[in-house]
Amino acid sequence: MKKIPLKIAPSFFVMAAVLGFLNTRSMMGTLIWMFVIFISVLFHEYGHALAATFFGQSAQIQLFAFGGLTLPQGKKLKGWQEFIVIAMGPAFGFLLYFGALFIPVATLQAMGPMGGYLAYTVIVTRFINLFWTVINLIPILPLDGGHLLRVILSGFIGHKSWKVSFITSFVLSAAACLFFFAVGQFFIGAIFLLFTFQSFETLRQFKNFTKDDTKDGIKDEMKKASNMLNTGDIESAKKCLETLLNSTHEGMIHTLAKENLAKIAFQQDEKDKAYDLLKSEEKNLSREGKVLFYQTCFYAKDYSRVIKLAGQIFEIERSSEIAIMAAKAMSNEKKITETIAWLTAAKVFGEVDLPEVASSKAFDEIRDSAEFQKFLTKNT
Repeated sequence: MKKIPLKIAPSFFVMAAVLGFLNTRSMMGTLIWMFVIFISVLFHEYGHALAATFFGQSAQIQLFAFGGLTLPQGKKLKGWQEFIVIAMGPAFGFLLYFGALFIPVATLQAMGPMGGYLAYTVIVTRFINLFWTVINLIPILPLDGGHLLRVILSGFIGHKSWKVSFITSFVLSAAACLFFFAVGQFFIGAIFLLFTFQSFETLRQFKNFTKDDTKDGIKDEMKKASNMLNTGDIESAKKCLETLLNSTHEGMIHTLAKENLAKIAFQQDEKDKAYDLLKSEEKNLSREGKVLFYQTCFYAKDYSRVIKLAGQIFEIERSSEIAIMAAKAMSNEKKITETIAWLTAAKVFGEVDLPEVASSKAFDEIRDSAEFQKFLTKNT
């Protein structure tokens, strides 16, 4: 059997202690809850990990504040194999529950104080593994139930299963959040509130997810290119990204490859090339990609698009550079009031010498206007 590495973040024990104290208000009760949570989560994750290794993958287990995570690596599994790997986590949870169910609590309680602690440990083990395993099977991502739904749907609708799963997750997590808040379970309700926001945000990211994103090895190639960029191997990264661009026609990875190539081009002073790469992906760009596209639009003298995007980009990055670009674009269109407003914003969000900025030829179109002259006089 392959070795299964285990990493435990200190936040895991902190959260386990908080849960224990909230439920018992005692030191011993808190310690018992911490022990049971640790064993239960670890047992659950080993269910996933052992199944993954059985199918020829390697796996690593991580425990953190809100539970655990099994990270399988290696060959891509078939749909039914992935289903089993996911299902084995809840199956191990039910196994632990049924194991605790057969331990005679009354007999332990009759053994005195220590037996009482052991009996309480068994009771907590039953509760946690039944309650949380059932909760974990609700079809909400990132819970196992959500991943099981995704795997089932993928057999019918392919790559669209991700979007449908996250829509289902958003609706059900919002409903679960309201339910638990209504019955006074605020901690659990807060967790489902977090799931609701995660589902909503992921849905936004997955709006450009296509069949191309499911091609074998495509994610690994994107990760490889990213590592090259991080280590400064720019030319190798360019080749890898260009290969990705040629092997895909649309989708998240296709857009990300274009963004990274545009970033490289921009840094190498090939701003027109960066503009051409991003122009066709305007609706699918990340926040960082949108800022870069805005900058390339300015250098490409696509001032109408700069004006259109200025407000949105300034919300993402409140900097004097963004404001000055907007001001120059406005000046080109002889929008005096708007130019002054953006120059004012530039001064507020950065140390800007307005007279020096205003001396640029970009403001020649409005320089002689009374309104602009008054603004310059006031800020001299």
